[in-house]
Amino acid sequence: MNNQKRFIIALCFFLSFSLLKAQFVITKQLQDRMDGKLSKEQLDKATHRCIYHYTQQITERETGAVTYQTDTMALDFGKSFSVYYDWNKARRDSLKRGKTKDLDIKVFHMKTQPDFDMVEYNDKQGSYFVNSSKGENARLYKNRFERELFSVETTTKTALKCVEQLDPQDWHFSSDTLAVLGYVCQKATTSFRGRSYEAWFSPEIPIKDGPWKLYGLPGLILKVVVDNGLFVFDAIGLENLEDVYITMDKDSYLNCTREEFAKFNTRRREQLGARHYINGTLTLGGTANPFEYNDLELG
Repeated sequence: MNNQKRFIIALCFFLSFSLLKAQFVITKQLQDRMDGKLSKEQLDKATHRCIYHYTQQITERETGAVTYQTDTMALDFGKSFSVYYDWNKARRDSLKRGKTKDLDIKVFHMKTQPDFDMVEYNDKQGSYFVNSSKGENARLYKNRFERELFSVETTTKTALKCVEQLDPQDWHFSSDTLAVLGYVCQKATTSFRGRSYEAWFSPEIPIKDGPWKLYGLPGLILKVVVDNGLFVFDAIGLENLEDVYITMDKDSYLNCTREEFAKFNTRRREQLGARHYINGTLTLGGTANPFEYNDLELG
């Protein structure tokens, strides 16, 4: 990756915390991206939606205490394509925008020093706000027929896309069964990019898909346990869809490798966006994420 590309990715990582338009030259495309008004590429008609609780083990950096974080994810799938995304992201983004949209901003500062932590503003007069550590930002699109995966990460300033050829995992079947959402599921196991997976799929739902990058079993995957519970995907709801389409924004994506995409997301998790407002002055920056995360993919 050349220096210009590295600079753009690093810059986007920092600027993704800022929603203040005065900082940038606002093009129509950037404005449409921030407003969610980009034109869409229609990939497939979605027939069903499966909602999952995605639970992962995280560690508190200061104390070393282990805890668990649960996010709600959705998988919309049709005949050929599916998209896996954070079910609550739109709501969180709306709440985040609401923290600044009604402020009477006359002056703003952006803290760009690499070692500066906005936490010191927590004790100052005014209002101090830190973005939640919860949630997933990327959207994952599977084209099961072409065995392709598109990972898309959109920030305020830019959009990244990683395209990879992804064959179905090498599954090994078991006679064990488990009921999930009232469906009798069969057990299958695999190893994938450094971790072991125990999946439960339902032949009653004849779609060869599942949460995240998992697919290829003769039925929808409704439950997955990774490395003895380090990560767990657990279906909590399934619904039929009408007049819903799987779409992708038509954007000026910066293409990157899977390794570059993973590094970008790791940097995003290490620091949370923070802002302080008092008497017309808004200060933007970042603060260390108090939690340390594990990577699903190790290789």
